[in-house]
Order: sequence, then structure tokens, then C-alpha cells
Amino acid sequence: MSICRTLLRAGSRSLPRPSSARAVPTTLHSQFSRQLFNFNTTFTSDTWPAASTSTTIEQHVEGLTETNDIRKIHTHYAGLIDKLKASEERSSFATRKILTEAQINKIFYLLAKSGRPSDIQKIHDIFLDMPLVLGVNPTLDTYTAIIRGFIFRGEPNATRRWLEDMPKRPGNFTPTLEQYHMFLEAIPDMPGTSLKFMRSVVNKMRQCGCPPTTETFKILFQARMKLGDLTESVLPAVSAASVFEDMEREQLPYDPSFSKLLLKEYEKRGFNKTGEQVHIMYEDKFRLDLKDGRKMLSPDEAKLVHMAQTRGAQAAVHLFKHLRPRQKPTANDISAMLRHRLQLRDLQLVEREFGIKCSIVHWSYLINNNVRAGKASTAYSIMKAAIEAGIKPDAPMVTPLIRHLCQPRPNIEEEDQCIGAALYFYKELCSAYPPPETVPLEPNEPSSKGPDYVLYSILLHGLSTAKQPLKWWNVAKGLMADMARRNLVPDDSNMVTSIVILCMRNSPTVEEALHVYRQHKSVLDQKGFTAVLATFCKLRFGEGVQVPSLKGYFEIVKDMRLAGFSITIEVYTTLLNQLGQIATQVAKEGGPDVAPTIENLIRTTRRVHDLLTLDSSLTADTILWNQLMDTYQRLGCFAETYRLWEMMYLSGQYDTTSVSIMLDACGFAGAHSVARSMLTKLAKDSYQFTLHNFNTWLESLCRMRRLDEAIGALCGRDQATFRALKPDLESVQIVFKFAKEEKRGSEVLIHVRAKLPLIWEQLPSSIRESINA
Repeated sequence: MSICRTLLRAGSRSLPRPSSARAVPTTLHSQFSRQLFNFNTTFTSDTWPAASTSTTIEQHVEGLTETNDIRKIHTHYAGLIDKLKASEERSSFATRKILTEAQINKIFYLLAKSGRPSDIQKIHDIFLDMPLVLGVNPTLDTYTAIIRGFIFRGEPNATRRWLEDMPKRPGNFTPTLEQYHMFLEAIPDMPGTSLKFMRSVVNKMRQCGCPPTTETFKILFQARMKLGDLTESVLPAVSAASVFEDMEREQLPYDPSFSKLLLKEYEKRGFNKTGEQVHIMYEDKFRLDLKDGRKMLSPDEAKLVHMAQTRGAQAAVHLFKHLRPRQKPTANDISAMLRHRLQLRDLQLVEREFGIKCSIVHWSYLINNNVRAGKASTAYSIMKAAIEAGIKPDAPMVTPLIRHLCQPRPNIEEEDQCIGAALYFYKELCSAYPPPETVPLEPNEPSSKGPDYVLYSILLHGLSTAKQPLKWWNVAKGLMADMARRNLVPDDSNMVTSIVILCMRNSPTVEEALHVYRQHKSVLDQKGFTAVLATFCKLRFGEGVQVPSLKGYFEIVKDMRLAGFSITIEVYTTLLNQLGQIATQVAKEGGPDVAPTIENLIRTTRRVHDLLTLDSSLTADTILWNQLMDTYQRLGCFAETYRLWEMMYLSGQYDTTSVSIMLDACGFAGAHSVARSMLTKLAKDSYQFTLHNFNTWLESLCRMRRLDEAIGALCGRDQATFRALKPDLESVQIVFKFAKEEKRGSEVLIHVRAKLPLIWEQLPSSIRESINA
């Protein structure tokens, strides 16, 4: 019995801080983070060891170039720069005798490979020193070395940032195809990556001045297939179609070697049927001799395409009349004129000038082009105009617009409108191609006209993510009934995931939600398990606050592991984030149940903390520790938050987000001395504070009722810590908001007007005028 039929039958409806001083360990052991509360090592230094003043320049160079030890690199580099800057004979040292480009690149690689905040800061310092002190300018090889280091460390986001920021960094280089290809080839071995991430990297390449090629997409495809080997999830046809859309957007031509690669990669994994389907999709989209039944573009058709693109439809019409006087255009000629057009008036112009009626293919061009250009309202109008003109819609015509309409929306009103429009076009398609009187013998037979598997998958996914699941529940069951009549059987993870989520969100109890999941878990892939977990921890039954069931959540996690999928950081961050959101909601709403609910949330968070530290398959990263620290902070657990920060600080496993979370925690806990000590240590480590860190500190001071100190920091009296950071409009608004509560708003505004005139001018007039109120 199919899943659709089954589901239709089933239902209708404050700890003292450690006294030991800090020393940064030379290596970060994989088990360090699991020994969270066992700080038995004695640390003896707050900074890198100072270099001996008797060490010569040559000895520093030798120490730098012959070591892979990060501590020695920091020490010798600082000593070398100090010696060079102090030496009056600096110009007498030939550049090649100080540090060669290759030696500098090796240092960059090792620093990026280590990847701690102090290492990244050292990379920035070296960039500043290269032309003035070392006499060497950065090259593309310099950036390649850094990117290789981040890749070795397994840092996909850091690697991407350095690639995309190259035009703004020293040398203003444009990233190369070789650098991007090196990154894409390494992505499958990096944690937390996906096809979505790979596509977003490739789609940003043109904006960075390095447009992707067919070779880029070959590497992307092979990388996703390799990722599938690791997770036992082959690339489904629907996902391959999204890659082909990206290729089409880049206007890449048909490449027979890419077509062969598709077949080869699927066949060697034993997925011949999926490979043939993906191969056909690629051929249909890119081979002009197959697309729309046309032959290769003739010279005249190529001229029409070019003229319409560069001069518009009217110019293309005039060109056709010049090329073939007193002749009617063929369907291929009309396609050439309208292939890249967006306006309905262009199609109407062609019809009027030649006394013809355009076909569904020509209307589809306009609709698809507008959807790709982000003009959904225009595509919607053209679709309605086509139906009114007597065009009988088919699945290829309506699917792009329905896919756009089923994307998540920011509010319920817009969501209702978009889903309603998608269902309207679906019903029009069903009217044009009703279900057959007899159910097809073969399930999932491809249909080029009526509603097909892809369309139902899009609609069900849209309904599964809707903000009001109960409102669309009967609609979803109707769609599944239609699928059953057309013998379309859910057999891939994407559709089954959507159906399971729909049913779970409409279940009256945790057990019923789990029952639906258990029935269909065998079809889920890693992405499906992750989506189900995200849904499960947000389920609400009734009006009260619902603390996620750890038993149910980790039952799904266990099934995920047994199915052969790796347990990613996201499994834990999803749950911890939801616990933090519930804590914020409970504190905001208040009521008699606040205290017991918070206690329940704290017990749950501590249990999750225990589970993740005991999970031997997981290597926790900064993102996970940040999320755990933030959840504890939202629950008011300052002791746990502080212990986590100490662990992250001592291991160098922190970032700017970690600093902001800890400052926020200090503000709510009133721990001024802890915050001050933390800032002093970070400043001593040459940590580069961000504006967000500064604004969080201002807010923390205000929460601790230290308004005078906050005003002083705002007006530049804390430069020893925050150095060159300048406050922004948000900084002023934070301090002003708290000052108003203490009837000192005018005092803050007077300081801002005197010390920060540029920000004063940016303040709303209503705030400026309140200075004398």
C-alpha cells in the first residue's frame, strides 16, 4: 500500500573562576572539549613566550623557516619584525635573504591550518608588514597557501570568506578558477557541507569576478556524488535539476563530456535508472537539437536571438521581415525572438505583427524568465493571461512558478496568498489533465503534461513548512489522494520527508508523531533525518509551552546513526537553539509556570550537554559550543556559561560570537569583574574586537547599572581595550534606551552631540529634540 493511501486512512485530522593562568596549547587534542570540567593542567603564561633580545635576524629567519610549530612562528616572527623595524641597516638586507615569497607562503599556510583567532590576526599583521618591512608584495600564490590551510583544517566557511573577500584584501586579487576548484574538490571531506552550500559558493563566483565554467559544475557534481558516498544518499533527480538551472543561468553551452559524466557517475554506483533520468534532463535542457523538438539554431535564428537580446523584440521582428520578406515565422523563429524576453507585450507584438497565435512553449519562456529574474508577480499575470488566451497549461509551464510560490514567506498573510496562488494553478492543470479513469499499472510513470511527481513534491514541501499546518492539512491529504489516483508513489527522501513533517505537525501527541515517523523512516536520507529532527523539537501540543522530548529526539538520532549517516553538529545545535528560544519565550510571557518550566529546560540542556560530550563520533566545534553557551545564558546559568567560555578560551576554540555571548551573560548576571578580566585578557592576546562585541559590552554595562562607564566607553574612554573601534548609531541607541529608564537620556544626548557629531546627525529628529525635554 502506498504511503499516500496509508496516511489518508490513518488520520484526518556562580561558580568561582579557575585560578590557573592561561597558556595556549600547541595542539588542540580531540578529547580536550570532552574534559570540560577537568582543568588540572597548570598554565603559566598569558601570552606567547617572548623572544630573546640577543637573537639575531638570521636566527629568527632560521627559526621561522625550519619549524612547523605555531608557537615558535608567533615568537620568531614578532622578534624578526621588531629587529627589522629597530635596525637602521634594514635596507641593507636583501629581501631574498630575509624571507622569500615561498617561506612567507609556508607561514601563511601553517597559520591558516592552525586557525585560532590569534593565528588569523597574525595573518593580517603579516599582510601589513609584507610591502613595508619584508619588501615582498602578496601574490595569488599567497592566497592559495592560506586557502590550502583552511581546507586542511576543514573550515568551509572560512575558506569561502577568504576567496570571496580577495578583491578587498591586500593586492585586490580576483580569485581564480584553480582556487575555487581546489575548494570545491575538498568540500565533501569538510564537516557540515551540502549541495546547497556548494551551489551557493558557485553562484557567488561571477559576482567575485570569476564566472564558473562547465568544468566547475563537473567538479561540483563529482563532489556531491562523493558526499553521497559518505552519507549513502545519491544525488536525486530533483536536486540535479536545480544544478542545471544554475548552469543555464550562467548561459553555459551543451557539453557532451558533462553528459557522459552524469551517466558514468550514477552507473558506477548502481543507480542506472536515476542516471538515465538525470541524463535525459540535461540533454533536454541544453541540447538545442532536442529542446522543444527543434534542430540546432540556424544562422538566421542565431541572429534573431542576438537581436532580441541586444535590441529588443521590435528589432528582432524587423530583422525577420528583412531576412524573409512576406513569410510567416516558424515556431523556432518565434522561440528565437522570445527566448530571453520578459514582457507580455513582446509576445503580443509578435502575434500582432505576423497574425499568428503563440504556443505554450512561447508563453512558458516569458513565465520562466520572469521567475528566474525574481519577478513572480509578472510571471503570475502572464500565466493568468495565457489561460485566458486559451492556452492549456502543462506541468513544465506551471512548475517554475509554483516552486517559487511555495517558498517560505515572512508572514502568514503573504504565505496564504502565495500558497493559494500555487493551488489555483495546480487546479487549472488538473482541469486540463484530470486523473485517468484507470490507475496506471506502472508507478511514477513520467508525464510531460499533467501533474507529475516533481510538482507534487514541491507542493507538499511548501505545505509542510507553512506557518499554519492545520489550515492546510486537508489540502495536503487531497494532494496525496490525487497522487494515489495517478499512481504516483512517494519513493524518495524529499517527498517522504515532507509527508512525515506534515503528519507530525498535525499529530495530537508525541507518540502519534513518532508513530508516523517510524512507519516511513527507512526512506529518509541524512537531509531528511535532519529536517524531521528540526520539526520534532518544535512540535507543540495544546496551548502550553512544549519542552522537546529527549527520548523521542534521540530515538530519531539513533535511527539516523543506524541508517549509516553521520551525526553532525546540526543535530545538537538545532535542539539547543530551540531550548534557548523556549527559555526566552517563557521569560517574556511570565506566569506561574515560569520557574518549573525553566528548571525543566535547565535539566534538559544539561542532559544534552552530557550526551554531546559522550558522543565519540562527534568533534564539537566553535559553533556548537557557542550554541550551548548561548542556551545556558538564556536560562540564567552563569556558572555553566562561564565554564564553557574558560574551556573555549584556553583551547583557542572561540570566535567573535563567543565573546559577545559571554559579555551578554556577564551583563545579565551582573558579573562586572569577570567581564573586565575577560576583556583585559583578550586585549593582551591582541584579539581584534568587532563592533558587535563593543555594542554588546555597552549593553552589558547598562544592564549592570553602570551607565557612567557605558557613557565613557561610548565617548572613547575605553580605547585601551577597543582600540580603533568607533561607535555607530546602534551604539548610541543602546545607551540612550537604558539612560531614558534612569531619566538621564538628555545627559547621553549632550555627550553624543559634543563627542560624536556625525552620529548625532543620524539620530531621528524625535530623539534629538528630546534633549531639552
